[in-house]
Amino acid sequence: MLAYLREALRQRRLTAKTIAAEFGVAEPTIRRWLHGRGLTLERLDQLCTLAGIDLRDLAATLPESGATEFTLAQERLLAADRARLPVLCNLERGRGG
Repeated sequence: MLAYLREALRQRRLTAKTIAAEFGVAEPTIRRWLHGRGLTLERLDQLCTLAGIDLRDLAATLPESGATEFTLAQERLLAADRARLPVLCNLERGRGG
């Protein structure tokens, strides 16, 4: 999933340095995020926006898990931001957004 994001950022010629400047953080922080360490859902969404992709695009790169329900932690993350609530509802209905 993060490899897909990194490639999308590369295609837009966005480096860790330019992304760090955009977010006001250090380059090593961006590198950690792009490898899944310390990456919040909010930052992931912002990185996707920079890359010109949607969280749904990212989710589509995940292997099929067979899971039919969100975990409580996943529900809390998605429901914490009202802007993401429609995505949660669509995902629960099986429409992917």
